[in-house]
Amino acid sequence: MAESVSVDPNRLEAHLKSPHRYLWWLGLFALVGCIIYFTKNDEVFAAASLNLSIPKEQIIEKACQWAVKLGYNPEPSSVSNGTQSTPPPKQNPPIPKPGAFEPKSPDPETQRALRSVTFSYDDDAKSFLEYELGVAKANELMVKEIPVWYWRVRLVRELQQEELRVWINPEGKLAGVDHDFENDREIPSLTHEQAEKAARKFVEEEAGNSLDGFELIKDEESQKPKRKDHSFTFEDTKKDYKGAKLRVFVGLAGNKIESYNRYLHVPESWERKFADIRSYNSMLARIAQIFMTLLMLVSVFAFGWAVMTGNIRWFPVIIIALIYSLVPF
Repeated sequence: MAESVSVDPNRLEAHLKSPHRYLWWLGLFALVGCIIYFTKNDEVFAAASLNLSIPKEQIIEKACQWAVKLGYNPEPSSVSNGTQSTPPPKQNPPIPKPGAFEPKSPDPETQRALRSVTFSYDDDAKSFLEYELGVAKANELMVKEIPVWYWRVRLVRELQQEELRVWINPEGKLAGVDHDFENDREIPSLTHEQAEKAARKFVEEEAGNSLDGFELIKDEESQKPKRKDHSFTFEDTKKDYKGAKLRVFVGLAGNKIESYNRYLHVPESWERKFADIRSYNSMLARIAQIFMTLLMLVSVFAFGWAVMTGNIRWFPVIIIALIYSLVPF
């Protein structure tokens, strides 16, 4: 006959009441969560699948090269010409009249343009693709086909209205241009037909994007004091993304490229629908914030009670806090 094994009822009861009996389950859930995170991270978070191998310094350099092509030299004229200009002889400044103050802006030819760079994305296009096509398909399109991610480089001189913003995609190619000229800047003008040819040439030859299958859906001409400005919007007629289509916008100030943007045009009906969804989300967030505030208040009282009754194990808490403060996650 098999021998019976006696179990101490007090020990069994202590084990059932011990909170440590759930540690194995918690460890298992943590392991499963880590596996899911590392295997599905690129599919859920599009930014995780981006290749940002080009450093910011090289992005700024590419933006400066485009600035020179677009007629905006970010370097002082003496540096760009490879020569060092001789400073003019000093002259005694005129004595200002009492109460008169005339601030003078520095000569732009002697200034080096200030540079700033940020990384961002087209939120409307990203939200539309993820909502209508699903996260996996949206990530594939955003990485390979539809321009969503970009570096934004801003070039500007002190006290000068003219500035240039250049958008560079993660592959290092031009994604957009925004060149602000003074309204009274004198620039040689073009006819509307010449401006359209210049716009098409810039998109296909300079930016490297084919306009095959794109048709002109909007064009405008405006008269400035000393020049004529033109703008053209082209739309892709071959591909449709659940009602959204790729568009190319080109603006010219006189005979110079003022703006360029290749983007996904989102239908206005979807924008209104998504605005309603966001309003509901905001309402739910406010409701959740109420419960979060109550939980924080209860936690304060619970912490005070635990300190007074000696129910806090300070040693493991301090060790975990030191690990989190020293190890970058």
